[in-house]
Amino acid sequence: PHMVVMTTLGMVGAATPLAYDDHMWHHAACTYHPGSATVSLYVDGHLAATGTADRPAPPASNYGAFDPVPLHFDAHAVATAGATASLDGDGFFFGYLDEVRVWAVALTAHEVMANMMLTEEMTGLEKGLLCYYPMNDMAEGYSAGTFVWDKSATMSNALLGLGDGRGEYYPTYVASTASFGDVTPTPEDTPVR
Repeated sequence: PHMVVMTTLGMVGAATPLAYDDHMWHHAACTYHPGSATVSLYVDGHLAATGTADRPAPPASNYGAFDPVPLHFDAHAVATAGATASLDGDGFFFGYLDEVRVWAVALTAHEVMANMMLTEEMTGLEKGLLCYYPMNDMAEGYSAGTFVWDKSATMSNALLGLGDGRGEYYPTYVASTASFGDVTPTPEDTPVR
């Protein structure tokens, strides 16, 4: 996995060269610590990589016609899940996303593990939760399920793809095979592979 956070301080990324192509669900979490401009990437509850700001953030006008859809955290925050912000052809995530959450604070390693081990869905009213996309059903009233409902108090419904239903990489809804309560934790010092 590769996670990038774009801030006013610059682009901050963390990546692990490991492939997770075992046809199993994996929990990925990314935290951003603004004081140190550091991103931490967790895979299956364990720290897999870190990174610090290494280049300035490009102005929003550099995205051209492919501006990512803002989730309206504040005037500077934009989120793109499953692709590079520029939507370059080689930057797409080929896989499935489920239970996407965005928090107002960087979670601790313990909180990341606790979130991974949840046995039921969140309510959406948890303290500090900015956006929560359980991705359980298509947004009714919108054609072809182009929106994902935000179950949090901010109600920042997200747009799937470019919202036009065209394109080779246009995402679609599929029934999730992930379920709560069947997570098997690994021992504390198990290396991430």
